[in-house]
Amino acid sequence: MSIIIALLPFLYLLFSTGAKNYSTAYIQPYGENFKITVKGRRMLMVHDPVSVLLNHTYNDSASFIIPRQYGTIPRSEIQLLNDNDKLTGTIAIDGKKMKIQLFYHNMYKVPYNWNGRYYLKLQ
Repeated sequence: MSIIIALLPFLYLLFSTGAKNYSTAYIQPYGENFKITVKGRRMLMVHDPVSVLLNHTYNDSASFIIPRQYGTIPRSEIQLLNDNDKLTGTIAIDGKKMKIQLFYHNMYKVPYNWNGRYYLKLQ
């Protein structure tokens, strides 16, 4: 029993992550289009076990150019500024709420790191 209790903090550190997307996204005019920026924390890509246990993160962001600030926007109308990956899916905007549902275009449809629901704030 004591071994299990001793392993619990180690397992928590090993399988928990400090990475997360912030709930606020920023939208601003960008020429005739709109620029959306989402922000969050990401885990460092570490290659030694001690650094993994320290659970360090850094701030990151992704930006998209979209043609309008409402409705469902298909991937074909979305320009990714920070990423060149082949993605499928949509960005849906309803008032001040936005939902990103993008997937890496492969046979497994792996979800994009920035997927989720956001509150839009004019910048």
